[in-house]
This record gives sequence, C-alpha cells and structure tokens, in this order.
Amino acid sequence: FEGEFSLEEASQVAGATRAKLLELVGKYFLTSRAPGRYAIHPLLRGYAQEVTLPLSREQLDVDLAADTSLETETAYDPLTNLPGYNLFIDRLDHLLARATRRQQMAAVVLVSLEGLQQLRQEDGQHSFNSALLALAQDFRSCLRKSDTLARLGEDEFALLLEEITSVQDCMRVAERIARGVESFTLGKQETHLQVYMGGSIYPWDSDQAQTLLQRARIALEKARETGVICQLFSRRVNGG
Repeated sequence: FEGEFSLEEASQVAGATRAKLLELVGKYFLTSRAPGRYAIHPLLRGYAQEVTLPLSREQLDVDLAADTSLETETAYDPLTNLPGYNLFIDRLDHLLARATRRQQMAAVVLVSLEGLQQLRQEDGQHSFNSALLALAQDFRSCLRKSDTLARLGEDEFALLLEEITSVQDCMRVAERIARGVESFTLGKQETHLQVYMGGSIYPWDSDQAQTLLQRARIALEKARETGVICQLFSRRVNGG
C-alpha cells in the first residue's frame, strides 16, 4: 500500500467497509497525478486490508477542496500537497526571523481566483480539482526555490517572497501569475478566471506574521473593490 496504486489495485486492498473506504478516500487521498492513478497520503498507510468492491473514478472524485478535517492532522493541503495554513504561518515566522537578522525585505501575497466555483458547478469536481492542480503548478513556476506557495482556502493561495530588494520584485511575480491565469486552459476547455492579489511588505507594514497576513487580506479586498489585479497595503507604496 505504498506509493501509487491503480483503481484496480485499490479494489483488492483489504477489509474495510465500502463506507469506511470511501470516507478515507474522501479525506486523505491526493488527487490523481495521472489518469486512473492516485497518490496515497501517509496517514492512510497501515489501513491495508482486503476489499472486494469495484471503485469508479466518479466515486473517488470527492470534494477534497472543501474538506478541512485534516487541518490539525497534517501541515499539507490534501489536494495539492502544498503547505496549508499552519505550515504557512510557521514558515512566515521563520522567514521574518531570517529577514530581521539579514536586514532584508520580504512579502506576503494572497492570490484569490474567481471563476473556479462556476467551473465546478458546470463541469464537476474533477475539473475543479484538475484546474487547481494545474494552477498550483503554474504558480510554483513563477517563484524561486526559496519562496513558498501555500493553499489557504478553496480558491485562495498565498505566497511568501523572501529576500526581495524592492516592491518591483513583488509586482513582477504578481504580473507573471496574472499572465498565467489569463492564458490558463484546462485541456481543450475554455476557462474564464479572474485573479486578484493583495500583498504586505516586511518591514514596512509589520514585523508580525499575523499582522502581515491581515494586511495582505485588506489589500486583497481593496483589489477586488477597485478591480485592480494586485494591490499592496503599504502606505509607502500607496502614498499614505
């Protein structure tokens, strides 16, 4: 029961009832990495028992995005395997400690996607999950290895940008993400997504993790209100 397994192999994994197996699948499986194959979450290892029921792809396409039951059990989002909220805050705390020692700037950026819920309503959960995975991969490609990409909500991501030298560094990342969302397609299917971003800058806006996150969220709401793609909180940027 290690690594990856096919749906046919899953039907031979032993002894759980149908309801229990589907409950475990719904809570703990990462989404498909390739057609018909699923990655096993470490928390599921040890449940290897024989079952004789057939499993369909539709039964496994459960709403992982809305399931927050793992929040206290694992630091990672079960769909994308990106850091979740708790690990994000932990990494932000460590980033701020390093930035303070090195006297460097850093940024927190929240990325909100609009249009994914409509995609789920029209095309189902599997399309929603596939879009989130593809977008997460695209966002990761916009960042350096030292940066962090996390998933904080159904259609919300967060970035930690370390060792930036200017506000322009933050805005360049935002522009790359916006271009990726604008050109995003799911297979041959057209998608209509809108992205809004809000950011805060260390040390201008705060030296506390929660305050920086709150101020990034204020900037995100301002971006939505004004229709701009990316809004920064900092008074130095906004002339306040």
